[in-house]
Amino acid sequence: MDDIRKTEASVSSYKHKNNAFGLRGQVFGPSDIYLMFDGDRQTPPGGKIPAINNYPDPNDDHGDRGVNYVMADGSTRFVSKKNYLFSYEKSQDENRSTP
Repeated sequence: MDDIRKTEASVSSYKHKNNAFGLRGQVFGPSDIYLMFDGDRQTPPGGKIPAINNYPDPNDDHGDRGVNYVMADGSTRFVSKKNYLFSYEKSQDENRSTP
């Protein structure tokens, strides 16, 4: 969905193109599509644990517990690490099922 401007109208009619988690063809509403999320930090100088881009890790705002999302409908939610990949794929449609 990176090439589509995320508005309530565009996300309400967008059909998932990729099949990670079996999502191809499904339509999700604005409450399932995020606009922003917590800071995704780099590995700090001298850090022993490498950062994982777009995935909860100890370097991030909430550590590896999860992230806060601001959704396209204006709501916010905390998504735990356990549910992160599914939630991310549902929102971003990048065919991603692993960190």
